[in-house]
Amino acid sequence: MRTNCIYCGLPLDNSDEHIIADSINGQLHTRTLICSECNNKFGVKLDPVIKESLHFILHVMGIGKAETMRAEDENGNAFLVDRSGKAKLVRTEVGTFKQGEKTGISVSGEKMAAIRAFAKKVTRTFGRHALKVMDTAVFQWTERSVVTQELKAEAKLASSPRLLLALDKIITEFYAYSGLDVELIRPRLQKVWELDESTPKTILTNFEQQVRLPDDKEVGHLIVIRSDAARREVYGYVELFNVFCGYTVLLRDYEGPEINAVWHQDALTGAELTEAVKLNIEKLAGEKEDFGLLINSLFERKRGLDQLAMVDEAITAIKEPLDKQLAEGLITEAEHLDQYIDQTTKAVAEMMVFAFPDDVEGFSEEEQKHIHYIHSVIWQTHQEEFEFYYHQLLGRQFIIEGVTYTLDRFIFARHPPKNNEPRLKVYGRFCSEKPAKELDKPAFEVFSGIGLPPPDDDVSWL
Repeated sequence: MRTNCIYCGLPLDNSDEHIIADSINGQLHTRTLICSECNNKFGVKLDPVIKESLHFILHVMGIGKAETMRAEDENGNAFLVDRSGKAKLVRTEVGTFKQGEKTGISVSGEKMAAIRAFAKKVTRTFGRHALKVMDTAVFQWTERSVVTQELKAEAKLASSPRLLLALDKIITEFYAYSGLDVELIRPRLQKVWELDESTPKTILTNFEQQVRLPDDKEVGHLIVIRSDAARREVYGYVELFNVFCGYTVLLRDYEGPEINAVWHQDALTGAELTEAVKLNIEKLAGEKEDFGLLINSLFERKRGLDQLAMVDEAITAIKEPLDKQLAEGLITEAEHLDQYIDQTTKAVAEMMVFAFPDDVEGFSEEEQKHIHYIHSVIWQTHQEEFEFYYHQLLGRQFIIEGVTYTLDRFIFARHPPKNNEPRLKVYGRFCSEKPAKELDKPAFEVFSGIGLPPPDDDVSWL
């Protein structure tokens, strides 16, 4: 049993090392690898690069403390978007303007931060005495919502020497964890311990999913240490969320016993996966660093898992009361089966239309138009026709939660394309004077709220 730290050689002191960082829900950890001093050193200087590099994936997956993601609107204003979709301005903008002979101060941003910024600007512009009249000053505050579909977030991944070193640390620690001779990779361990980012030993790979194609239900973390008799090598391979995929040769001219150590887990639930892992190492060469396929594939699999969870929840909600009725003798087994089939069929059909219509193929043109209408979606190329058709609604007043609003304009936000044709989601922008507010409502809510019938079947934008 190991008694000394694999890096510095000091006695082990029960320090708990996560071989895959717990910040990304890594579940492989041990107290028989490194001392607390080395653990603290890596926890500050090396391990955080993985969480930072995967921040937007953690945000989308709902893992850890990546609760907000930075995004920008078309004017370059920065927002923080939380997991519920709410957006808050990062920076408060303060300026002055002239209104006749009077000087005004304009502030935009989150309400409390804007008030503080306003007070600060007043004292700097007019002196501290200006604060004495703030209690009697007239303020005009406009509270507005933000359509998060209008915001653009940075979803770009890139390699760096520090990231490659962090992947190297994962691989070499799993090598040691698997009971293999650490003295054979002592130079690699020394390089990690010294935080030496020069001449990276691990490369990123699998950009075209030729080395390994994840299962269609997998969102996983993976580490493999294997010997290759044909190459006479021992290599390491790692996947984080199936997106950061690293490969390195640990030993050359290897003629020892076969090695096949694998750790594979569900990155969302933490559950260990036991299916056999096949790697096509011969497909390593000649790859261009492009994470587009890996990211899109990951999100497709996550969306599929979410949809399956929704279906399972709906079916359970149908089955449990029917099972109870059957157990109490209120219905026969034949009635139980008929009602189960009828209700689940309707529930799944409803989800296909309302929950995930863009993932279903085979809708007729008429059905697709109906789906577009209830989801407030139009074809981008026919935006002008839509605006002309509904222009008479602009300026109309609405009562929303007891406040009188005016429909000021329509907002068009980007929406995922269908059959490679660009689409927009439409919102109505409502403004009120007292209190001064702006809010956005999906177009379907606007139309159905006033009892407006759907447009004719021959309209071009649906």
